[in-house]
Amino acid sequence: MNRLATKYLLGLSLFIFASCQPNSGEQVKEEQVVATKSIRQEDILDVDIKYLENPDYVRGKSKIPDSTIQQVKEIVRRVYSHIDIKDKQYILKAQSGKEIGVSEAIFQLYKKNLDQTNAVLLKWEKEGQESGEHHEFALPTIKEEDLKYLDSL
Repeated sequence: MNRLATKYLLGLSLFIFASCQPNSGEQVKEEQVVATKSIRQEDILDVDIKYLENPDYVRGKSKIPDSTIQQVKEIVRRVYSHIDIKDKQYILKAQSGKEIGVSEAIFQLYKKNLDQTNAVLLKWEKEGQESGEHHEFALPTIKEEDLKYLDSL
């Protein structure tokens, strides 16, 4: 598997990992209320970026501290709730981290990951056309029930 595909799978793994971690639910609900209002600088979530990009944390080999896991889950929820699919490409609807209440460094990490994923998808499609084979693939979407599930954790 090439490097870009691995990064894509790591990003999806983080979403799955974060959605399966237990929590009290109260802190996340409070943060979601903040996310729906105009976001002030002090309401922007930020965590050490290693928890979102290091494969050991993404795959669960290293444990994200309990004091940080709620923030990681809310960051994942905020980002993924702003992703759409158009023309077999993932589109991040937000233009900045502030718009969705996450730090700019985290926003850029997710944007870069989506851009790399989209490049891999275009490459697969182009290779299929050049070889005369039709590569059929369906992009996983983030559905409303996925977000409701994350909200309930």
